[in-house]
Formats: sequence, C-alpha cells, structure tokens
Amino acid sequence: MSAFPGFDLTDVLSIRLLAQALTLYAEGHHRSSNNFAISRFNNVQRSTFRRILGHWQQDHGFERLVRQLLYHQHHNDGVVVRLAGEIQSYVEGTNSAKIAQPTLASSAAMAPLKFVEIINNSYNDYLQEIERQIVAHILANEAHNVEYHVEESDSDWETESENGDQDDEEIAMPLLHDDYEVIWNEKTMHRKAARPGLPDPSFYKIEIHLRKKAVNGVRSQESVPSIKFDYLENHKEPTWEIASKSLYKMNQWRNQIFRNYLGNKRPTRGPYLVVEQKLIIDLLRQQLEDPLKVRPAPRWGRLINAYNRLLQDVIQKKGSRLVQSGVKNKPVLDYDRAAPWRSKGAIQTIIGKQTWKNLINPILEAAIKRRAQHDVDRKERGSTGRGSPEISEDEEEILNPNPVPKSKEEIKELAGKRRKQRQLEEMKNRRHSQMAVNSTEEEGGEEESTEEEEPPKKKQKRGSRKDKDTDKRGPLGDKD
Repeated sequence: MSAFPGFDLTDVLSIRLLAQALTLYAEGHHRSSNNFAISRFNNVQRSTFRRILGHWQQDHGFERLVRQLLYHQHHNDGVVVRLAGEIQSYVEGTNSAKIAQPTLASSAAMAPLKFVEIINNSYNDYLQEIERQIVAHILANEAHNVEYHVEESDSDWETESENGDQDDEEIAMPLLHDDYEVIWNEKTMHRKAARPGLPDPSFYKIEIHLRKKAVNGVRSQESVPSIKFDYLENHKEPTWEIASKSLYKMNQWRNQIFRNYLGNKRPTRGPYLVVEQKLIIDLLRQQLEDPLKVRPAPRWGRLINAYNRLLQDVIQKKGSRLVQSGVKNKPVLDYDRAAPWRSKGAIQTIIGKQTWKNLINPILEAAIKRRAQHDVDRKERGSTGRGSPEISEDEEEILNPNPVPKSKEEIKELAGKRRKQRQLEEMKNRRHSQMAVNSTEEEGGEEESTEEEEPPKKKQKRGSRKDKDTDKRGPLGDKD
C-alpha cells in the first residue's frame, strides 16, 4: 500500500510482523541484531519502519492507533486487519474523524483492563479473548515504561563477545593511579543513556572526580584534578530523533568511559555454551510446539525462569564448547564456572545474533503460521473450540538473587587469575612439546652415530675459526 510501502495492511502476517517489530522496539531492542522481526525486513520495509517511528514520536493520534494495534495484535485476523486499516486511513487522511478512541490510555497511569467486544460468542472464544488481553495489557505496560538504553555486553571479554559493538580505541582515557579513587555520588551524578526526543547538552560532557585513598584510615585533604571528557571535541553533535545512529554512538562513548572508571553496571556474564543454546531451543520448542497450546509467541518469563532453574548450582566445566569463540578465539571454555544467571532481555537479545538466527527464526515463524492456521481452522469448524489454546499467562521473571555488580578491582583480579592460569597452561604445553621433540632428536641422534661419525678435525676448524674471529674483534670489555 502507498501509505506503508513494503507492508500489505490487508495481510495479517505482514501486519503481525510489523506489530512484533514495534513491540520489541518499544522494549528497547532497536537493532536487527536483537530484534528478530526487524532482521526479516527488506530495505523498503526498513525505510518504512523508520518513517513509522518518526510518526509515532510526532503524531499523538497516530501513536494512539499504533498502541491499539499492539494491544490487540494477537486477536483474531479480523480485528488485526481492521485496526491496521484504521491506521492506514488515518495516515491517508480519509477517515480520521471516524476512528474510535483506543482503550489504552497514553498517560503514565495505564487504564484498567477493558475487554473489547467478543466477535464469536462461544465460551472458548471468550476464554481466548481474556488470555490475549491479559498478555497484551502486560506488554502495553512494559512498552510504556521502557527506557532507551545501551546494553552492556553479556561477556567477560567485551570486544570478543557475541555483542558486535566493540570499544572505541581512539578514546584517550588516562590511567587511574593506584593511590587515587573515583568519587561517585548517585544523588548528584548519573550514568544514564541519552534518550531520543529529549535533547540535553549535559550528556556531551563527563567529569570523573577523584581523591586520594585514605592511608591508615586518614583521608588526605590534598585536592586532585578531575578527569574530563567532551564528546563534541572529536565528534559532531548527535541528532536526537528516534532511531538516531549518532545518539546511539554517543551513548556507547559514555558507556565505555563509565565502564573504564566505574566498572560494569551489572555482573558480567560469560559467553554462551552450545549446551545453553540447545536448552533455550528445547524450551522454545516445548512452548511453541505444544499440541494443546497454540501460541504465536513464547512466554518469555516462563522460559527464562525454567532456564535458570535448570542451570542453578550447575558448574560448567573447562573445555565446554562455546557458541562463538571467546578469548584468543578459543572455541571452548577455558575455566570452570558457575552457570551464569541469564535475564529475559539477555535471551531476547542473544537470539537475534547471527550464530542463533538460523536455529531460532524457523521456530518463531512456524509458531506464527501455526496460530494463523489454527484461527482459520477454528472458523471453518464453526468455533467448536476443539483444540483451542488454553489460558496461559506468562510468569513474572525471577530476578538474579545476586545482582550486585563486581567492582572494577574484583574484575581485574579475576581477569588476572584467568590470564595467569592460561599462561601456566601454555608454558606446561610448550614444556611437554619440547620434551617430546628432545626425546625424538635423542633417539634419532643415537641411530645416526652408529652409521657415520664426523671427523674431529672439522670440529676443531670450526672452533679455530671462531677463535680467530674473536682475536680480530677483541673482547667487548677492552674498550673500557
């Protein structure tokens, strides 16, 4: 359609793909690497999606209609197509006066859950309608309260993790002297990310305040100069609209500086193992291929809770295969570790990575098609309710019981121990290799000595030649 090039707003699968992309975007997944719906867009659809985001930011009427579509995106096909048609009519300016107000409030206090008219009057349809609206209401609340943020890496080694964003090596960050420490007051200072649509020049500058460490409990009164950074010294001023690449780049700049002087905001987690990937895929299949529950999308809270329960207190052994190579491109884990606690956001992010897409996307796409086919079959059966999805609310995510981030000193100490362990192992391997080579040479030398012996004169000539050369040059100490 002309209003939304690349998207057919009469095709329910096309509409649901767009709605899913917008829902994930509202949850903070702004790139194709962590938003699987965007990763399926072609160039025309990507351009249209950016335009939709611009309308969403500037036009409150359009925003209300889009929120209504997101709220009802898992309803039957007729409702989804009707709501998409209202959005198109609004954009084209031909039917804006006839559009009903959405049931969602756009204020911070979300409106109470209201059930829309039930198109099919069967009891099973009624139950399905309740389930869909409960899930949609949860999503709407999450979408409303979302923060625009830059996620830190889930890896112990930021530049070699599966998160493609690498640190900028051109940022000049003075080393912090061992006698100094950072002063950080959370009441007057912050490390938040800049948000689109809210221009604030204070984000361009960062000042790290320092002081001397106390000696024997006595604090020095000597003033210490702070470390200052100005983004505009080496970069152009960013734009503040939605999906701004320059704003995202500035947030990465800020995040890198804060990580260097303050450490990570949350505990670092190691890279994913192949067994972890397999577990996530198995849990997805259990939900989306269940013959009794025809879901178009996973219950992420339930999935992540099951995942963490299964791996609680599990020690992942050295030598376990990694999904993607870690330190020094090693394909295996190089130390024993407790299985990392994963969050819902981390799982949703990682499945958008290139090493996961080919395994995950077919499962998600099949679930959407299965639900669409189920709705068609149900209409053909006359809404008998046979094989209808059961009511199934998502679980609230169980948060990490140990959420306190490691301090910068603890991170350095842990990295040092791992580095030392790797060096010892490399030395041990080299020693074993050298011993094997020496053993082979000795065995070969004994065999050669029985066959032929070198005349002693040749050895004397070599020695005398060196002696003559030494006499000509003179000892190094003679010059003194």
